[in-house]
Amino acid sequence: KHTAPTHPDYKNLSKAITAIQVIADLVNERITEAERMHKVLEIQQKLTGLTEPLVHPTRYFVKQGDVHILSLDKAFTREKEAATFYLFNDALVHADGRSFRRLIPLTTKTVSVKPIPDGAVVRNAFYILSQNKTYSVQCDNNIERRDWIQKIRECIEQTIERQRSLLHGVATEFKPMRATIVGTRQAKRSGRAFYTEYLIQVS
Repeated sequence: KHTAPTHPDYKNLSKAITAIQVIADLVNERITEAERMHKVLEIQQKLTGLTEPLVHPTRYFVKQGDVHILSLDKAFTREKEAATFYLFNDALVHADGRSFRRLIPLTTKTVSVKPIPDGAVVRNAFYILSQNKTYSVQCDNNIERRDWIQKIRECIEQTIERQRSLLHGVATEFKPMRATIVGTRQAKRSGRAFYTEYLIQVS
């Protein structure tokens, strides 16, 4: 950054800095992906009663939170059931504590979400509509409701787009450079907590 533009090595240095930044961004992206994939394994190990493994090569963690499942009768009164939702890029998991209840694939256009209008009885709620199950979900506040709706919609859209690209033979994840995590190790600095170091191979 301190090399004058008139210096004979300026162009080459600029290209080198750009290439280093691209590699650094790619490495950071791969580390984030690895952490999100590892989170899937943690959730799989935590839940009991799974009917199929949660871990999948293309699946990663997006969001989790405690919500309430509502049962609304004709008089629009309600019963609430505490639940935990785990959102992955291609599926939504409903759990009761550590017990698995249901997995909703976000792989087709038949899954959608929409807000439930606030009323005297129900506030901060939304619907999850699918072929096999409809959920009425209540959040603690409107910010959480908006965040769930937005993230679920984004996952649905990204999954549909990925499927469409694969059908047309387009590798949506292709990048000219490749960074592979080849290992991890625990490290500790003096006076600080342990942290994970990622060993990256760039090719």
